Amino acid sequence: EKVVVEQLLAGPTENGVYPTIPKDTKVMSVTTKDGVCYVNLDSGFTAQGYDVLGTVTIYSIVNSLTEIPGITGVQILVNGETAITYKDQISLETIFQRNQEIVEKGD
Repeated sequence: EKVVVEQLLAGPTENGVYPTIPKDTKVMSVTTKDGVCYVNLDSGFTAQGYDVLGTVTIYSIVNSLTEIPGITGVQILVNGETAITYKDQISLETIFQRNQEIVEKGD
């Protein structure tokens, strides 16, 4: 799980493609219990990075982690806290489930 999150933080290697997670974000911990993966990031996560919708950032993490067998939900924390509203629109007090509607379909 931690490798998946670290790869998302590293971002894409292609020119003209931008990371979904602010580049100064650090992983504090990643643990899984009872099908829920708890991703604890530092306050760099709340920094404004590229102009990326909050839902894209959240579900890049959630959809990637729920690809791993046994993970059905993801709880995102910032410095161990969930009482945060990400980009003034998304409460992190939620255990997020996979969202296929946000996935862009290729040809």
